[in-house]
Amino acid sequence: MINLKYLQSEKNRHGKRVFYVRAERRGPRIRVACDDPESPAFAEAYAEAIRQLLARIETERAGTNAIQTPHQPRPKRGTLGHAVQLYVASGLIGLGATGKRRHITILEGMVSAFEGKPPEAVTKRVLAESLAAMPQGRAGNVFKAMRRFWNWALEHDLATTNPTTGLKRPKQVNRSGHKPWTESEVAERRNVWPIGTTARFCLELALCTQLRRTDLAQVGWPHLKQSGTRIQYRPTKTENSSGVSIDVAVSPDLAACLAIAETTRGSDLPFLRRLNGKPYANGNALGNLWRDWQVEKGLEPINLHGVRKLTAEIIAEDGGTVPDIMAALGHSTPDQAIHYAQNADRRRASDRASALIQARLKKNAD
Repeated sequence: MINLKYLQSEKNRHGKRVFYVRAERRGPRIRVACDDPESPAFAEAYAEAIRQLLARIETERAGTNAIQTPHQPRPKRGTLGHAVQLYVASGLIGLGATGKRRHITILEGMVSAFEGKPPEAVTKRVLAESLAAMPQGRAGNVFKAMRRFWNWALEHDLATTNPTTGLKRPKQVNRSGHKPWTESEVAERRNVWPIGTTARFCLELALCTQLRRTDLAQVGWPHLKQSGTRIQYRPTKTENSSGVSIDVAVSPDLAACLAIAETTRGSDLPFLRRLNGKPYANGNALGNLWRDWQVEKGLEPINLHGVRKLTAEIIAEDGGTVPDIMAALGHSTPDQAIHYAQNADRRRASDRASALIQARLKKNAD
């Protein structure tokens, strides 16, 4: 269940999960027009439902004064809350579903802290102090959301200053993130999961495509091209921004998994499905099962995202270029690919340096 203010969900009489927004327990509720929280359209539908809910509360207050809610009504024009409401209603173009939910949550926190105040109340100093007090990972996300919002607000004449101007994005000290897989860990999992199991299918799909777990839960038969020899897919992280897609050849092991799965395929379904034939709800569901499959076999769990780091390191260490790494991982900018290439260069340079030192010491000893 995603965490958005006033959002509730329930199953209707047809067994389908639907979403509503409600400000108080016995107050009115408005149906969210989109029933898929992973869809890019969900944030827009949520914002529209919020607007309808606030309008209905105001109407009922004016008519009967029957509803006494502690929550703030529709923000007044000229306030920070009003600017944020219009920004969310714009659809947050260029962000994926996860990015939209993250931005909305961050902006709601800002509105709560500056309730009823104009956008100019958020000064550069206030923002800098707030970012400095946050953990670095969160500070980076907040800074990106703030910069995007203030640029939009200035462009639409909803603010006169931009507090992010001149501020640098908080540096990420620990760039290691998820632990990369090792080649021995791959071999170990191939030994315990035979071809034909869902766990092995997931492993080979991850190794071949290097997709994030959200995309591993979505990529499927419609993306199998050229007589089943290639997979062409646009990751969710880039579908609303750079538009970068992946186009990879199907590996022999993945081809063997696909040949077995072909007997139960669905023309418009993902490759990976539950035992009942239904797709996984999201990347988190697949990630949790991936962990369970490893625990069942007595393996030390490794994160699915680690496969991307392993493949990037292999490409870099075997002489691949930055564009090679970008193409494999579906990156639109070279920053992370350069990081992998530089690490590989350092290791090679270190090996050469060690060899020179040992050669000199051996020569002197002789």
